[in-house]
Amino acid sequence: VLLNSEGRVSYGTWHGIISYLTQVDKPPDTYKRSFYITFRSFATPKDLADALIDRARELPHTKSLTPQIQSSYERIRATILHNIFLAIKNWYENYWLPTDDDVVLNSLCSFLATEYLPKCQGSMVKECHKLLHEIEVKHDNINIRTLVSAASTKSAHTTSHRQGINVDTRRMDMTPADVACQLTIIESSCYCQIQPYELLNKEFSRGSDSRATNVRQMSRWCTQITRWASVMILSETTPERRSRLLKYFIELGIQLLALKNYDAVMAIKAAIYSAAVMRLKRSWSLLPNKYSIMCTRIHEAMNPGHNYANYRSMLRRSQPPLLPFLGLYLTDLTFLEDGNPTYRQTCALFARRKDVDLNSHSILINFEKCNRVVDIIDEMQKFQVEYSGNFTMAIPGLQQYLIEQWEICDAEGYDDDKIYSMSLQCEPR
Repeated sequence: VLLNSEGRVSYGTWHGIISYLTQVDKPPDTYKRSFYITFRSFATPKDLADALIDRARELPHTKSLTPQIQSSYERIRATILHNIFLAIKNWYENYWLPTDDDVVLNSLCSFLATEYLPKCQGSMVKECHKLLHEIEVKHDNINIRTLVSAASTKSAHTTSHRQGINVDTRRMDMTPADVACQLTIIESSCYCQIQPYELLNKEFSRGSDSRATNVRQMSRWCTQITRWASVMILSETTPERRSRLLKYFIELGIQLLALKNYDAVMAIKAAIYSAAVMRLKRSWSLLPNKYSIMCTRIHEAMNPGHNYANYRSMLRRSQPPLLPFLGLYLTDLTFLEDGNPTYRQTCALFARRKDVDLNSHSILINFEKCNRVVDIIDEMQKFQVEYSGNFTMAIPGLQQYLIEQWEICDAEGYDDDKIYSMSLQCEPR
C-alpha cells in the first residue's frame, strides 16, 4: 500500500489492502471504516470473504527456526489469524448488508468453525463461539454442526480422491410554523435512515431497481415540495390571492431556515425563484418590503455561487439536529465517482470492476477515492440526529395531508412545462 503525507492509504493492491487490514499492528479505525463502507465499489463480498480466508491459509508454517525465533513467529502468526477473525466479526456486526453479503455466510462460518476455531486459545475460543452462535440464531439456514460435518466429509473425500387527485388550496389556515415543523419531522425520519450503501457507486442514480430507497425518497420529496408550492401559488385566480400565497411560502422558507432544514429551504427557494413564479409581476408588486428582505435571506443562504460557499460555511458553523441539502452531497459524490478512477495500473486507468483482475499485483485500488467518499458519508451521518423538543410533536393528519398534496402534483403531471403554462394563464405575456 502507498500512504499519503497524512498517513492515510492512497493506493494499494487488493492483496496489500487485505494485508494492511489484518496486519500485526492494527490499522487506524478510520482505515477500517473507509474499507468496509466502500469495498463493494471495487470488489464483491465473495472477493472479500475469499481474500480473508486465503490470507489465513497462506500464513506459512515453519519448523526450521531456532526455538526463540520460532516462538516469536508463532505469536505473530496467531495475532494475524486473530485479526482476520476480528475483520470478519467487524464486517458482520457493523457493516453487513444482508442482500449482498448473506451469499458468503456459509463459507465464512465454515472457515471459522473448521479452520479458525481449532487453532484458537483462551478468550479467542469464547469470542468465536459467541459470533457463530449469534449468526446461527439470526439465520435459520445456518447450522454450524452441519457445516462442520460437511467440511469434514469434503476433507475425507478430498483425501480419498488424492489417494485414488386535485391540489387543495383551501387548507392554508395552517400556519407556516406548523407546516415547517411537520415537514421537517417527515424528512428527518427518512434522512436518519439513509445507509452508506445508498451513496456508493451512484446507487441513487439508478432506475427503479435502485436500493437507495431513502435517498431517492428524499430527492423525490424535494422535487414534489417545489412543484407543490408553485402549483399552490399559480392555482389562485387573482394577483391578490397569489400575493397572499407568496407571503405564505416566503414565511415557510424562513421558518424552515430557523429549523435548519436546509433541504426543504432549497425546495421552497426553487419554487419562489422559478421562472413561472418570478414572472408574476403584479403579484410580487403587492408584497410589503419586508418580504423582499426575507426572500433575500432565503436566496443568500442557498446561493449556488462559488459552489454554495455561503451554505457550506453555514453548515460548518451549525450543530445537529439539522437537515442538510441532500442534493449537494449527491452532486459531490457524483463528481468524485466520475472524476476519479477506481483502479489504476502503470499504463492504464480503470473505472469499473469488470475491467480488472483483483489478484494482479500490477493493479492498484484508488483508496484515496474511498477515503474521500467516506469523508462525505461521515459528514452526512453526523447530521443523522433526530429533532427533539416541543415542536417535534407529530400531527398525523397534517403530515398525511402534505404527503397527499405532494403525490397529487406527481399524479396530475405538474412538470415544469405545465407549471409555466399555468403562469401564462395567470399573467399572459
